[in-house]
Amino acid sequence: MKKILILLALFTPYVLSAEFPIISNGITEISYLDANNVEQHHITCHEKVELDFNFNYLQCLSHGHDLEKQIHFHDELHDLYSDQLRATYVHKDGAFSLDQLKIYGNVCLIQKEDPAQIIAFDELQYALADQLDYSFTSDQITLRAKEGSSVLYYDQLNNYRISAPEVLLRRSPETNQAMVDGKGKVRFVFEEDELEKFKTHFFGKGKDFEHDKL
Repeated sequence: MKKILILLALFTPYVLSAEFPIISNGITEISYLDANNVEQHHITCHEKVELDFNFNYLQCLSHGHDLEKQIHFHDELHDLYSDQLRATYVHKDGAFSLDQLKIYGNVCLIQKEDPAQIIAFDELQYALADQLDYSFTSDQITLRAKEGSSVLYYDQLNNYRISAPEVLLRRSPETNQAMVDGKGKVRFVFEEDELEKFKTHFFGKGKDFEHDKL
């Protein structure tokens, strides 16, 4: 297993540049730390990883479509699983910060409780999609499904479901409360095949997910 540790501190420019990308094959773990040595996010990939400081991106690929060996991204609030991942960063004032995250293929999202408002640190929402775009600057997640398929969203806390071609997750600027918008043809129940698909993809992912309560 290869481990890549990148400290997001005040580096000099020549340290953060390379004339060619860093490429790793096999199981690779990437941890991004801030200037205080606190983990900001962590990525595990079982196949090829490409890291390019010149263009400020990190890319992970998985070709096997093995649900037990998906790319895994996690931070304090999210666990994300997928077949492909591309993260882009901004370099400002001598430090890196995550800007955009795009993941594709068998996308599983688990949203957790905000540690700043912690009650029991439960996992609250789950979603299954074909593509996820996450803007860290606007704190907005867009989930999309392929034509003929649907994004499946399940709120365990409030016990409701959404099936739609696109689902937007964001926070209200006025109340800071989570907001969920379904786009296109929206249903509030899962069909039987959707339910089984949901259970299959989340099996073994998430400590609080209970199949029998769906």
